[in-house]
Amino acid sequence: GGPRMLLVGKGTRCGVLTSLRHHLRAGRAHCIEGPNVGARETHTIWRFCFDFYRHLPRITLFVQDDPQLQVLKRTLEQHAFSAVGWARTLEASFESRKVADPAAAATPWLPAGCGCVPVREPFGARSYGGYRPLHWWLASFLRPFANGSAAMPTALHWPAMAQFAMPRAAIRGRTRGWIELNVHLSEVPAPLARNIARLPGMSDDG
Repeated sequence: GGPRMLLVGKGTRCGVLTSLRHHLRAGRAHCIEGPNVGARETHTIWRFCFDFYRHLPRITLFVQDDPQLQVLKRTLEQHAFSAVGWARTLEASFESRKVADPAAAATPWLPAGCGCVPVREPFGARSYGGYRPLHWWLASFLRPFANGSAAMPTALHWPAMAQFAMPRAAIRGRTRGWIELNVHLSEVPAPLARNIARLPGMSDDG
């Protein structure tokens, strides 16, 4: 029982993760090494959801390698430091969203107990650097935007700290084939990093 960790070292060797060595030795954490692909953490999340689709944990939580632990601690405090209580809150949040809004894909969702700090950012061709690819993705893969029944959003809500905190049912709300397609879309190497002159010792993020 208890939470388990899967560490994905994109351009980083698992052996350098000294702060988590005791978790690895105890079998509470596992590490995968691989290249840093174009969409970085986006690809990591899609890939996990695809690979573990039939064996998902009750709650899937993604953080970067520098998590703001006080944010997670504050969320756990709200549930008397009970991971089970936190899981129930996330599951209830997803179920209430489905009931309240059948066309939920067209509206932002901030899950209750997300373990995150929500950030609101304007979404427009002049205000958002990645507008074109994200606009294309929304119009291609989410029905309300594809059929024109919903206007494109003018703002994005994204979570700082816990980048992704979802109950099993929310992930399985999409088919495994749909998730696989997004794995392939996000695994293309970033062309700019490959073509720009690099300084010695530069990481894959360069």
